[in-house]
Amino acid sequence: MEDVGRDELIRGQQELALFNSMMPAPGAAIPPSQGTGLRRQRDRNDESPHVIRKAFRPKGKGPSYPQDRRTSASFLEDSSSSDAQLEVVKMMARLSVRQADQLSILKLDTTYVLFLKTQGAMSITKDLWAMGNRWHEQKEQTPQDITMPLRNTLFSCLLRSLDLRLQALQEKEDARVQARSLHLLQDREDHVLAFNYMQWDSQTRQYLVKKDREPLALTELRRDIATMQANLAHPRVVNRFHAMRKLTEDLSGDVLPMHLEIGLRSQVAHQVFDCLDKWCHSGAFHLISATLRHERLGRDGLVSSLVKAVDRLPLEQHDVAELLLHMKDGDLLAAGCFTGSWQARRMEHTLQVLDGGHVSPLFIDAPLGAVSTSGVAASAATASPSAADARRCTLQTLVDAWASQAHPHALCELPEVLMLQINRFWDPAFPQHKNSQPVSAGCTVSLPHFLQPDSLQTSLARYQVRAILLHQGASNASGHYRALTLSPEGVAWLHDDGASAVNVTIKQRAELDKQSYVFFCTLIEASLSP
Repeated sequence: MEDVGRDELIRGQQELALFNSMMPAPGAAIPPSQGTGLRRQRDRNDESPHVIRKAFRPKGKGPSYPQDRRTSASFLEDSSSSDAQLEVVKMMARLSVRQADQLSILKLDTTYVLFLKTQGAMSITKDLWAMGNRWHEQKEQTPQDITMPLRNTLFSCLLRSLDLRLQALQEKEDARVQARSLHLLQDREDHVLAFNYMQWDSQTRQYLVKKDREPLALTELRRDIATMQANLAHPRVVNRFHAMRKLTEDLSGDVLPMHLEIGLRSQVAHQVFDCLDKWCHSGAFHLISATLRHERLGRDGLVSSLVKAVDRLPLEQHDVAELLLHMKDGDLLAAGCFTGSWQARRMEHTLQVLDGGHVSPLFIDAPLGAVSTSGVAASAATASPSAADARRCTLQTLVDAWASQAHPHALCELPEVLMLQINRFWDPAFPQHKNSQPVSAGCTVSLPHFLQPDSLQTSLARYQVRAILLHQGASNASGHYRALTLSPEGVAWLHDDGASAVNVTIKQRAELDKQSYVFFCTLIEASLSP
């Protein structure tokens, strides 16, 4: 616990209690027009999966893949002044995006998001706005009396409002009946009032009870609130409690998202974090027209705009895999034959989906040479493969390494045409580094697919390798692309600009395997049994 004087703590608690007393008394616990109608809106951090697709890989707790680290000095040699400046701008932008991505990862352990409904009798957004104004007025008039930051004061007032609603629920039978009718409250077998955990269902557009979590007792919730109110007087407990747009008396929009960041360096902060973790998705927050959840991995609008701006820089060739992704997002690959998806799952009491995405293309993130013949990832020491290892690197072993991570990865929806992108470029921030190890495609490749939407049981789907995009050059932003087309028997034809297709010999094919980048495969068969 922080080494804080007892007098300071008492004074801080008294100050928070003073502002709590200014909060208006609540009305009915749940008016008829309220309840589970709170619509969840996506905040700017909830980016679509394809936006963050390259930012966070590999996934899961499996083997860590080595990443190459190079200095950037060599990138600027033998370049004109304008080209060098452009390269510096691109590297600074990539570095900024990497830092933003790392901060987003750190927020998973410190940050929660509150969604407050701005309208209705149960909404407290106007009360919080009024408390903020009072805090500023008192700060100007008697600054010596204000020791608590505004973030602590506002969060304490929010907890006070929630506690008053809980107290009213305990005292009024009609309020409890109404809460039960909305599935927020239930009577446990031990005759204890408890709040269900709720989850938004996008199909029915309403909140449904989460069956995988034990309801939270009302008395336990009130005890936690009392403990948290006392802990808010400590420093470095609440590092941020801030609306994602300006808090005013008349807010536009149905929902106001607010970020709540908790400290990491004190036992008291850990207690607050544990309470919030227990409260996530609790139906109790519907009493103040709010929902609480953990922060999610993603990029905000500014970072996403920076990524798009870098992509539009002149003199840069776009990666063919990114082009395919752009075509998919622009509905240029909207044909049903390309439709498919994958997921990473685990089973802990109930099925949990840890990751997922589309397959246009499916990125196989295992570094080349870091997998053995069996498909199980090797240690970092094998990152520089021997000649024997290089001969054993095939598309199938890379797929097996992707599928056999700490949590099973498999297809959910099988596309008729599957695109597989291998990891030629280990570090997205420095695409100048390319791994040119040969990767043999073979004639077919098998991928696991989940048999049921609620299980880990898989079977194999077999695909025929039909075409390969070849990248010739040192960077995915430069060089030249060619294509190989393959017959079912493995006969290969090389296609290039301004030339007729030519048959490729076995010796030539071994050399072209160093340039294979994106594989196009067609579905042959899919087993429906394990």
